[in-house]
Amino acid sequence: MRIALSAAVVSFSLAVAACGQIEDEPQEAQDSIRAAVEAPREVIDSLLEESAPSLQSAELSAEDVLDKHLEAIGGKEAYLAVEKLATKNTTRNRGAVIEAVYYRKPPDLLVHSFKIDGVPNTFNTFNGKVLIQERDRAVDTVRDGKIIEQFAVAADIHLYTRLDEHGIKVKNMGVAELESFEAYKLHFVYPSGFHKYSYFDVETFLHVRDEFDKELQGDVYRHVVDFADFEEKNGVLYPRRITTRFAGRESVAVVTDVLVNDEVSESIF
Repeated sequence: MRIALSAAVVSFSLAVAACGQIEDEPQEAQDSIRAAVEAPREVIDSLLEESAPSLQSAELSAEDVLDKHLEAIGGKEAYLAVEKLATKNTTRNRGAVIEAVYYRKPPDLLVHSFKIDGVPNTFNTFNGKVLIQERDRAVDTVRDGKIIEQFAVAADIHLYTRLDEHGIKVKNMGVAELESFEAYKLHFVYPSGFHKYSYFDVETFLHVRDEFDKELQGDVYRHVVDFADFEEKNGVLYPRRITTRFAGRESVAVVTDVLVNDEVSESIF
């Protein structure tokens, strides 16, 4: 999770107005997103051909693992019945209290805000084509690049049933030994060439870990994100504790609210 630490006061009403304005963007703007971030075919192929000989061979395909994952969290019907999803979490980082809110609504709306010690800091709105970023008393509009791909994926609450629509390839690398259990290691490769590993417990099929490389201030760090303390909400399981580790640092986000198919007031932001 990237967090800007300088203070900025942002307006929910302004963000919604901006989101309404960008709904009029022409369809070709959306069609150009993938072309703007697409990596050369040989890059995608080389990532997908990666092997992990130290892992136990996988008896299930990646698609089988994802199907069993959907069953484990409540079933595909309950998963697809989620039409609005709002989550709020709190993290303590170097003495600061960071509140993050994510509101997602199909097909591709994402509203994302940060507060640091109660002060609004960053506000993002995304409608599938254009990203409006409000930070440091400035407003930026982004229409292409890798960040658009990342927001498009983050906005999709039905991602595991729509991987093909995002152009995401997935491969089961095998069974990996984690700290106290085994997990299927799935390799996801995005059109831009960004890739990550997601781990699913071989017994519960819950999604328990992500690993990916991310650049921060010119250096690339391996990020490890663990998901735990799953609780049911409207028939679907959600993690209530998210631990992120990179460069010797660790932060724990506690999910304080999960709102499913509820109307969300401006006050949540």
